[in-house]
Amino acid sequence: MSWVNWDTLLSSYEKGGYNIGSLKAKNLALLGKWLWRFRLENNAFWVKIIKSIYGRDGGITSINAPGMAFKKSTWHNILKAVSSLDKWNLNLPTSIVKTIGNGEDTLFWKDSWLGNFCLCKKFDRLFRLETNQNASVADRILKTESSWSANWDWSREPTGRTEDELRQLLNCLASFSFANNPRDSWSWAMHPSGQFSSKMLTCLLNDCMLQNAALPFDTMRNNFVPQKIGIFVWRTKLGRLPVRVELDKRGIDLDSVRCPTCNNDIETVEHMILSCPKVKDLWNRIFRWCNMGNLSCSVLGEMFLGKRSSNDNSPSKLLQAIEWITGYLIWKNRNLKTFENKEWNIPMVINEIQIKSFLWISSRSKKLALDWNQWLLNPKVYDDHG
Repeated sequence: MSWVNWDTLLSSYEKGGYNIGSLKAKNLALLGKWLWRFRLENNAFWVKIIKSIYGRDGGITSINAPGMAFKKSTWHNILKAVSSLDKWNLNLPTSIVKTIGNGEDTLFWKDSWLGNFCLCKKFDRLFRLETNQNASVADRILKTESSWSANWDWSREPTGRTEDELRQLLNCLASFSFANNPRDSWSWAMHPSGQFSSKMLTCLLNDCMLQNAALPFDTMRNNFVPQKIGIFVWRTKLGRLPVRVELDKRGIDLDSVRCPTCNNDIETVEHMILSCPKVKDLWNRIFRWCNMGNLSCSVLGEMFLGKRSSNDNSPSKLLQAIEWITGYLIWKNRNLKTFENKEWNIPMVINEIQIKSFLWISSRSKKLALDWNQWLLNPKVYDDHG
């Protein structure tokens, strides 16, 4: 039986999920890295092979062009997979841009350096008039101290439609400027450093793919407890524990929906964790052990946030860990009563809470040096050091 929506589980902590991430997003990000490597590893043997089959740009700029036929291959499949990012408004080819430093390593007509296109295809009439079709950017644009000037070499002067193309080309070049780099280089526009990051692309894809699964709260985390405790608290906050009311909602035929511990009320998540008389007694004893008085949190969310009052917005990490462990062991003992008919022994449960909280917190904290005798007397003395 599925208790939590899969997309919710995959979502980030900030969206209320458990930050597992989409495998599809990770796979697409790793495939996208091949485009980055293709641009950077210009002299690699595999790059030369791809260029010999698909052209100088490897088919990156024309994979979705109408009427274009490509040889079916692994590279073709990578390009098709990367082009699917367009549906999430993430166009990877256009985000990998050429930065012109001196212009010597970039072909003016055949490389995609002004956008996601080659000038030879956009201005084909001018390209046919070019005397050196392998001219570099440095050959055609002369860098000056404060600007640049065009340096054309036509087989004949452009006229008619060709002259119109020249005006359009100059318009494209109007916003061009040389970068402050000694050589030409590639940069990724989606990352502040300009370097491609599959981790960053995975995060962007997860945000796009899982945006409908966002919950109105962040997932709480506490590294003082094992992950299974954190997952238990997360499911509790979502109301996704298999208590009897929730099982009944899902069509499971039960003899009763009453609490198996007290048999006085229907078993909801909040009743099972907080309201059951035996549970209340346990909580009050734990609160007194931690020198926090009696149980005062009436809302389940406040309990697991670790708030002590309405004015306390900074939950204690250590005391929160004790509360999470207590809730987890309440659930464990509820299951023992339900499935094995074992009655609660509150002193033994408290002893287990004290032992497990001491072992888990002391082994996971880099700052705390817990003393067992002091821990049994009052764990709150370590609160300010957590």
